[in-house]
Amino acid sequence: MSAGGGASPALSEHYLAEELSEDHRILSDAVLRGDYETCLLYTEEMKQRCVEQFKQGAVCMEQLAAVEGLCELVRKAVGAGEAVFPIIPIHRLDEKPSVRGILSDLTCDSDGKIDKFINGESSLPLHEMEGGSYYLGMFLGGAYEEALGGLHNLFGGPSVVRVSQSDGPHSFAVTRAVPGPSCGDVLRVMQHQPELMFETLKHRAHEYVTHDNAAAVLASGLARTFDRIALSAAAVFL
Repeated sequence: MSAGGGASPALSEHYLAEELSEDHRILSDAVLRGDYETCLLYTEEMKQRCVEQFKQGAVCMEQLAAVEGLCELVRKAVGAGEAVFPIIPIHRLDEKPSVRGILSDLTCDSDGKIDKFINGESSLPLHEMEGGSYYLGMFLGGAYEEALGGLHNLFGGPSVVRVSQSDGPHSFAVTRAVPGPSCGDVLRVMQHQPELMFETLKHRAHEYVTHDNAAAVLASGLARTFDRIALSAAAVFL
């Protein structure tokens, strides 16, 4: 295995062979048992351990790159990062989907789009947009989705809904619903003044839009934007 960044293959192979022999044994045993979860957990621990050794000067850049290459090889071998989560519309369920689409977003924490779906599909059956909101549910994503919200990308946090199983007619009950921060809330945290920003935009709307009614509609739309939940996604139709 050659290390990245012009590393010496001999140096990297020697480090992997000599210094990580015990790690190799543990990983090999886990693979033979078919315990892929342990493989992933252990490679992540090994990587973090090598990062700490690198900070202490005990591991050089080439050796760290070799370990990262090994971890990536293990991840690919056991199929990590290839999980496909169920995504379906959660309203208009009495209508047959008539279009297909992929999902795209603007966060810096993702690949920019989701174009792999259940059963090997490259697009998702959806309904024709009729204006207004269109809701999709992503299931089995885990708690990581909640951590996606961050002020570094001005998306804030998601709304959180707690759903419990019940004996009622629908077999579930919503026990708690906490809306995520609005665009205005996120702007305030970042030391901006959304009220002042809105007044400035409203003034420009009246300045550049000559028809009073049109300017009022535009200003009303801008006002609603500041109150919307910051973390959102958009559907791009094929």
